[in-house]
Amino acid sequence: MDDEDLRTVAGSLPQRDGADVDRYLEALATADDDTFDALLNALAGDVGQIVAAAAARLAGAGPTVHEGAAELFDHLEVPIKAILAGDDLDVLLAFDLPGGIMLVPPEWGDEELFVQALGRVRAEGGLQLDRHEVTLDDDTAPLFVLHGPSVFTSTHALWADEFDPPAAPHGTLVAVPTRNAVLAHPIRDARVAGVVEPMLELPLGRRAGPRTVDHPPVLVARRPPRGRRRDVRFRATARTSIGIGAPPPTFRPVTAWATDLEFAYDHGHLYVVDASSHWSEAQVDVRMPRSANFFVPLRVEGWGGRPPLDLDGWDQVTEFSLTVASGKLALASAGIDEVTVGIAPGAYRARWSGRNLNEAATWEGDDPPDSYRLQIWPGPSEAPRAEIKHWPGVGHSELGDLPALLADEDLDALGAIVGSERTGDALRLGVRLAGVDGRTWDRTIRADGVVRWIVSSSRFHRAALHAEHPGLLPYSDDFGGLSFHGRAADPERLANALRATHAELAGRYVAFEEVVNSFLGVEALLELGYGQLANGPVTLLRRYAEVAEAHGVDTRLTVTGPGRNGLCVLELGETYVVAERFTIT
Repeated sequence: MDDEDLRTVAGSLPQRDGADVDRYLEALATADDDTFDALLNALAGDVGQIVAAAAARLAGAGPTVHEGAAELFDHLEVPIKAILAGDDLDVLLAFDLPGGIMLVPPEWGDEELFVQALGRVRAEGGLQLDRHEVTLDDDTAPLFVLHGPSVFTSTHALWADEFDPPAAPHGTLVAVPTRNAVLAHPIRDARVAGVVEPMLELPLGRRAGPRTVDHPPVLVARRPPRGRRRDVRFRATARTSIGIGAPPPTFRPVTAWATDLEFAYDHGHLYVVDASSHWSEAQVDVRMPRSANFFVPLRVEGWGGRPPLDLDGWDQVTEFSLTVASGKLALASAGIDEVTVGIAPGAYRARWSGRNLNEAATWEGDDPPDSYRLQIWPGPSEAPRAEIKHWPGVGHSELGDLPALLADEDLDALGAIVGSERTGDALRLGVRLAGVDGRTWDRTIRADGVVRWIVSSSRFHRAALHAEHPGLLPYSDDFGGLSFHGRAADPERLANALRATHAELAGRYVAFEEVVNSFLGVEALLELGYGQLANGPVTLLRRYAEVAEAHGVDTRLTVTGPGRNGLCVLELGETYVVAERFTIT
């Protein structure tokens, strides 16, 4: 296969058979600089599909294919992240690929690249930190379990001293049983001696993920890139590596007080904050089952120590830390009067529990049945949040506090897109809000499963996600064709009526010419008196048919295929994105 043939392969790599992909990757690994650049410049098509096609060839392939794949992934800017590997848990660099990873050649790793790779791991979402109590003879000892779906979860062992701040004076005992879990015990006193034996004896809990041997294979590429990175070694030594499960917690009874009240929220979020602060300064954000609600019942309990863990009857249980300096704790939401609770100034740990959330999420009418409990006791002010019982009904997509910040009249905030990054079918948008008194907020929106996106530099004053939207019509609606027979008395008037109906339904999101038969032009086609009038979303075609028949023209609608489920639209002024999922950091 000569260079011209290889460039042809590059132009349609995802559609090529495995042998062609292998030849292309081998050519990348062995080509001179001019040919190397030409082969990369010839790539065409969806980046995610190109990456997937190359990744599928790595298992069982020779070193030359691996070398070429490394060059390809580097050119396509596949994210490089830090991963712990080997018995000594060295920190290595790896490409984050669909369904697996591939180690970056060791000669590529300079200090800056390691810093970036570690930062990407720290920014990953989907992690959950659980606290368990190991029962000792006459005491209990805390055991923290960080787990998540990513194979890079184990890298968080490097930051295990942050699981229970402040950092323990004698260090942290850390276990890395799988790539999906990190176990940690802060060494503050002699209780550590009672933790080691249970950690060695107990089996790994299921939710921490499969053991390392069950993960996708780690594939190694050995050829250095073309002089872009220096050879710098980077290593971290693990403290302890053992298997562990989660024993049932043991608690002691404590004294409690309680008060009952009602609160309200908007934009799907409630913020727990010191009453002297604005809600936008809150560190605690509770996701609620509805977009808004009033007169929501809440029981607040004050405890002298960590209360017994009561999961029965509750759909969601979350623990977090907070500081109440003013002597009043506020339950606040944008644009709604806050509710306050008097409490002694100090640092606290709190547990939020919610019940009947599924019913409330789908409730029609007033007085949905959800209710809540907030338990508060003295504790560390900066310990990480722990999702003890996750409610799966939390929305598929989420914009966090962004809609509320823009809606709050006191903040008078405007937003702008300050950056975008596309990788495969994922898109990252950098958003900056600017409000009164020079206040600013920076957020990053990630869209996954992107099918269409238009980014504008125009400022916006509203952020919203839509499950029903004109921009979804080409994707979520059934697809069909509309034919017609008969000549309208005034074809031009009919054409204008079709355009007006289209604009009413689709707005700027679907061009009229993308749906109607524009080969002759709609006026000329209507003048002809028969033919295929349009192909596209059935919702549009049905309205076209109604308009045409009102002008005396017979039509026939044929549905040719189903729409796609699970998409929604992000709208930020002139910017909009159609994708499967949205998250924000």
